[in-house]
Order: sequence, then structure tokens, then C-alpha cells
Amino acid sequence: MKPRLAAILAIMLSLSACGYTDPASTSGEAFATVDTAYGELTLDSEPKRIVALTTQYVDMLAAIDVEPLAFSGGAPEDEMLGSNPWLEGQYAAEYHADLVTAEYAANLEAVAALEPDLILATTYLVPEDAYERISQIAPAYVGEQVGNNDWDVTFEALGELVGEPAAVDEAMAQLQGEFDDVRNRLPGFQGKTYNFVRFDGPSFAFGNGSWLKQFGLVPNENQDDTQADPSYTVSLENLDELDADALAIFIYSAPQEDLEGDPRFQQLPASQNGTVVFADWAVATAGNSPGPHSLRWLTEKLLPQFESSPLNQS
Repeated sequence: MKPRLAAILAIMLSLSACGYTDPASTSGEAFATVDTAYGELTLDSEPKRIVALTTQYVDMLAAIDVEPLAFSGGAPEDEMLGSNPWLEGQYAAEYHADLVTAEYAANLEAVAALEPDLILATTYLVPEDAYERISQIAPAYVGEQVGNNDWDVTFEALGELVGEPAAVDEAMAQLQGEFDDVRNRLPGFQGKTYNFVRFDGPSFAFGNGSWLKQFGLVPNENQDDTQADPSYTVSLENLDELDADALAIFIYSAPQEDLEGDPRFQQLPASQNGTVVFADWAVATAGNSPGPHSLRWLTEKLLPQFESSPLNQS
């Protein structure tokens, strides 16, 4: 083990043994305070060495001209860009695939070696029983709730943490203006319902479909955007429960042809409406972890299909 890394880990163990105290709790006025799934997070100074463990944060930081020190997408960089094409040319930060393990957890040793002063993660990467350990390295933001968070809530919290709340407000206002234009082109979609699911063959697991709201759609009654409960699924036998007006499906581990050939699938409202979206890895990634750049990318990709669909002509 490198001496520098060994020293960092020794400090972590020492802090854990004696009881870690957030410096902000003993200093003067806080630089930023935000709510998280595991309690309130306070920074006592502006972060200069930001390490992001998901590409969603890089998307958001790029929208307000803030550059992280390093980030990860949990795969080799070329694969990451294949599933995050909107990030091409949007970052100069170092890319470290090993910040996230093959088991989709934060790699504490790799994170500590970068000596961050702010870590941006999720509750998937940092469950509550690991939060104290990663917090020994640096303050860690994991989102406001367990599971997926609304992108605008995350963006606003990020603006507070990096000292750029006005820049976030400006970016969000511009994006909302663009969404208003999109909705004006989709009068038949306004107030209609959506489902976003991953198809594994025997069942459908819900994904974060909040990105479909930009088209004027609302969640179907059974739609779970949070993914907080992975056991909440719809079996193939109950396919007709996916009765939303628009349906996005990430074909994960089963042939798409099997689904398309099912007579019950052909009778779903979304099939009749021409509003079934078969999501590839990029669409699934953009949908589950939306940010300003990925949302614009999704709009450009899907607006022509939605604009010409029978749902929009009714």
C-alpha cells in the first residue's frame, strides 16, 4: 500500500475509534447546510476538491461551470461515455472507474486517495451503514431521500454545497422555459400518464421515470420513481397493469421481440398511442439519473416520436 494512502486510512481508523466531529459543528457560521437521507450535512468552507461517484453530478456541475476534481461512472471511460453521450466534451476532471466497485459500492480506499473535501454519492452507493465510514474521509452528500431523488431537488442542494445557488436557479429557469416549449408542442400529452420499467423477462422493475414529466406526463398510479423498494415489480403475467398512456421500457435481460409479439402488449394503451419507448443503455441512464444535459438529450431524441404519435393528435 502506498505510504500516503496508508496514512489517510490510518487517520480514518483513528477518527472512527475516537468519535468523529464535523469541523463545521465547532466553527462559526456554516458555508452550506442541506438535508440528506441520513441527516443534515454542513460544510464549513467552500469545497475545492469535489469527488463525484456518479455521472449525474458531473452533468449538473457542468451546467453551472463547476469542475470536480474527479468522478466515476462505474465502468471504463469509453463505456461510460457510450451510456452518457451528453457528457462528451463537458468535463476536464480526472476519470476514475475504480471509485465504484464491481458490487456498485463506493471504493473507500480509492476515494480517500484523492483527498476530497466533498464527496457526491447516492444511497445506492453508500447505504446508511457505510455512511459514517465515508464521512471520515470528507463530508458526503447522498441525496435527500433513499433511492432516486427528484433531479431539481438534487440540483438545488448541489448549488448550495458548491456556493452557486444563483447559477442553479438560472440554469433551472432556462431549462423550465425549454420544457414549456416542449409541452406546447405536445398538447395531447398534458396530464396523461407514464410508466418507466426495466424488463427482465419474468417481471418488470420500475425505473425513475421523472424525466417524462418534462413532456407534460404524470406518473401512473402504480409508478415508483424512487426505486427505494427493489421488490416492487410487475410480473409478465400482469403485463396489462402497465396501462399508462406512455410507456418506456429498458430491455435488460430478455428479447425485445418476445415482448413485442405478445398480443397483450400490442393492446396496451401506449402501444395503441405510438408512445412505447424502447430504452437503450443511454436512455435508461439519462432517465434514472437526469440532469440538465441528459434531459435536453432525451428531449431531442424523443420529441419527434411523441409529436407525431396518435396521442398527440387526439
